Amino acid sequence: MFVNPMVDIAIAAGVIVTVSKLIQHKFMDMKGMKRQQKEMKEMQKNINELMKKTDQKSQEEAKTLQSDMMGSMNKMMGKNMKVMMISMAVILPIFWWLSGNYNEAVINLPFSFPFLGTQTTWFWWYVICSLGLSISLAIITKIYEKIRATEMVN
Repeated sequence: MFVNPMVDIAIAAGVIVTVSKLIQHKFMDMKGMKRQQKEMKEMQKNINELMKKTDQKSQEEAKTLQSDMMGSMNKMMGKNMKVMMISMAVILPIFWWLSGNYNEAVINLPFSFPFLGTQTTWFWWYVICSLGLSISLAIITKIYEKIRATEMVN
């Protein structure tokens, strides 16, 4: 315990959220993933149209598109798995430390939360902090990217 359980867990949540976001930024091509998701949506639309047709050629083309789509999905899942494994190498030791040090801690919340009341365990305090911090970090990141894109245009 460094300061108090509430602050320590909030700091740990901040570290985990920040490191996870940095790992995601470093190892994932978000633009490429969005592009690939858009392509897969288009492929799914084409497959649905081809499945409505009853001729053999359309059915075979739909199967080919499905096979291509499965290959793309497997590649995307492989990339996501790599990021998840790297993130887990960082997150699990911190969780182990948190549970070892704060397993018995009772966190007095600054206000009442639905389903939790005014007191909670370290885990639920971590969840509250990490959700708030990840939403805040996502908003800050989007603002930064918009500013950066505007500067590149000018």
